Amino acid sequence: MTSASSKMDKEKPSLIRSPLEKAKAYEKRVRKLRLRIDRYEARLQKTLNARLVTGGVFFSGLLILTLYPQLRLELFWIIGFALLFSTLVFCSRQIRKHLQLLKALALWTERQMNRMKGLPSRVSADFTSQVADLDLPQDLDLVGNHSLLNLIDETLTDHGLQVLLRWLSQTPLSSQELQNRQEKIRQLTAECWYYTRLGLTNSSADLRISTQQILSLIKDSFLGKNFRPLFYLTLAVWTLFCLALTTSIFSALAMKLATQNVATQNIAAHPDLPNSPFSPWAAGLLLLFILTHFMALRETSSAFLKGVGLTHHLEQLAPIFKSIEKRILHHPFYQNHFSITAQYGPYRELKKLTWILSFLGIQTNPILYAIINAFVPWSLVSSYWLEKERLKLKNNFLLALEELANYEALMSLATFARLQTQTFPIFSDSHQNWFSFKDMYHPLLNRANAVTNSFTFEQEHTLGLLTGSNMSGKSTFLRMIGLNQTLANLGAPVFASQFHTRPLEIETCIAVSDSLRDGYSYFYSEVRRISRLLKKLQEGHRTLYLIDEIFRGTNNRERRIGSQAVLEALAKSSDSIGFVSTHDLELTDLEKTTNNLVNLHFREEFQNHKMHFTYRLWPGPCPTTNALYIMKLEGIEVPIDLDR
Repeated sequence: MTSASSKMDKEKPSLIRSPLEKAKAYEKRVRKLRLRIDRYEARLQKTLNARLVTGGVFFSGLLILTLYPQLRLELFWIIGFALLFSTLVFCSRQIRKHLQLLKALALWTERQMNRMKGLPSRVSADFTSQVADLDLPQDLDLVGNHSLLNLIDETLTDHGLQVLLRWLSQTPLSSQELQNRQEKIRQLTAECWYYTRLGLTNSSADLRISTQQILSLIKDSFLGKNFRPLFYLTLAVWTLFCLALTTSIFSALAMKLATQNVATQNIAAHPDLPNSPFSPWAAGLLLLFILTHFMALRETSSAFLKGVGLTHHLEQLAPIFKSIEKRILHHPFYQNHFSITAQYGPYRELKKLTWILSFLGIQTNPILYAIINAFVPWSLVSSYWLEKERLKLKNNFLLALEELANYEALMSLATFARLQTQTFPIFSDSHQNWFSFKDMYHPLLNRANAVTNSFTFEQEHTLGLLTGSNMSGKSTFLRMIGLNQTLANLGAPVFASQFHTRPLEIETCIAVSDSLRDGYSYFYSEVRRISRLLKKLQEGHRTLYLIDEIFRGTNNRERRIGSQAVLEALAKSSDSIGFVSTHDLELTDLEKTTNNLVNLHFREEFQNHKMHFTYRLWPGPCPTTNALYIMKLEGIEVPIDLDR
């Protein structure tokens, strides 16, 4: 940093100093947690070594006892070993479980510490497939390894992440709806530690729970197309078989009673009495049952494996829903937000699914499976109930999962509000001074180097024309406004001491690049973006537009003509506001003829053959330039005096 900016670092506003001070406290927590992890890892290793030694001593002692059978201590030796070894196994499991929680807590604490410092907080997943269909503002670092999403994201499931991405990309809500969300976030800041514990107790605490596999598994039936008619036919045949068998048994019992009452009577004289509980009808129905049952079971061949796969993925969600269902009983917010969860009871249904699969588990024992299913439609009925449970999951569990995902997105914003910044934007519908901010700074900059700026669009002004030297902070300023407006559109707090704004759609043209795949040049890509912006303004969309170095991809003459036409068109929109940066100082004369336009600039200072940037916003056109100066410093011979 420069001397001027170093001086400003010492005088940082409390809104920047506070997270930095909190980050130091979290840094101490991380160190303490790492020390505890080392101690518990050493303790775990000692316990595992003790288990190994205990096993060796047991077998050695058992060998000695076999050599001296007269001692007769084998039983006591085995019982003592079993008790000691069981205790060591229990202790090692508890230590491993606690160690897992400590590591998860250390990762969470370190992530929050890095966020408070403005540093990358985690390695981001590949969002290519997830953001392909989303209309995200470009050039603002909304997704990626060091992005706004990573600054806020504390979701537990990939479905929660999708909701957060949807909120980032959707058309802004109304002022009233955003104020309602702000109120929810304020209420939920007290629930941050409870929500954090939900994530820490997850078996893969630093990874999201995948719900995509769950959705793909419950989407289609577990059973074949012909299952239902075969199922009812098999049940009908089995019922008839049971009736025929019951009738035969009662007939046999009647025969036995008759022979006992007439002891002298010859049984052969009564050929109408059956001599076996299996009548021909029962035997025939049994064979028909086995045939239809076998055909029906072919339609359930994959049901067990799909059910096991589904249960495997649901096991990670089960403790989360169990905890939330308990929370619903005592907390008004959870009662209102999780209405479907309270009514449906996902944890109860997940337990029922596990119970049904335990019946289907006889498939793992082929002999038992064949014997039971030869006489009872065991697997068939279990598969039927498994399919019914799948339908319940498809209809109700998806709604409960949507409630959970929205809760995750809200809790991500609540955690962000508790640990990062507490300044909620004020939404104004007045037409005077409705866009203003005080002490605003870039959320993704290292907080030790961040510089704040304040600004107000006064009276009828809606367009700020930014001029300034290279590297003076114009692009960072544009991104700062875009990112904080994105937070405002989410209902989240912003990085400023004050921010008055409206819900605004965001259009950017900052980091334009060639599109080789589509055959677009840099200039044409930029023109397409600006054309899209002008169409939105003509359609009456309330928009915040941010354009950096307008039409830099063409020659000076055409750039000035085109830039002037675009600036005049932008200035006509009274419901939209924005900032445009340029190196064409001639465009600053538009302030005299365009009422809605105001000139702003960033500047540098020259001291001892060095440039010093303050990164402060100033009114008016920029009075300095530095392009030739930079060329001279890098050894290019240009006619300029370095001692100016």
